Amino acid sequence: MASAEQSQDWDSLEETNETPVTLEQMDALVTELRTLRTDYEQKKEASSAAHALYKEQEDKVIGALRASKRRDYRVQGIGLVVIREEEAYRTPKTNGEKTALFNYIKDKYGPDVLMGMASINSQTLNSWANKEAESGVMSIPGLEAPTMTESLSFRR
Repeated sequence: MASAEQSQDWDSLEETNETPVTLEQMDALVTELRTLRTDYEQKKEASSAAHALYKEQEDKVIGALRASKRRDYRVQGIGLVVIREEEAYRTPKTNGEKTALFNYIKDKYGPDVLMGMASINSQTLNSWANKEAESGVMSIPGLEAPTMTESLSFRR
């Protein structure tokens, strides 16, 4: 026997203005969903393969620029490639690292700034740590030294 709560749930379903669908319509909807999912998965695989080829070529171009002791190169009618370098800090993982970082922030900037960064994400952390480095801070407690990431910027 249905409970009063289940009965209310069924009543609320009946109150919707949606028109019921036939089994044939449901078959068609699910069939189309499956077709679109298969298409999506195939395109996703193709995209991953294309991205791998692109990254491989990007590495070749960076290597050629480095070998030529250049940071950029322009091909008329094609575009300009420029090597970009970015420092990235790893978000502290251990309680000790977090405590050291948060104590540093609290001691230098106060509890209000600390509270604003208590749930710090990697983008915010990197932006803040880079500003610290620009101001002359060489080591931030709780943070490992940044890793350098190279990428290629392509402009037309």
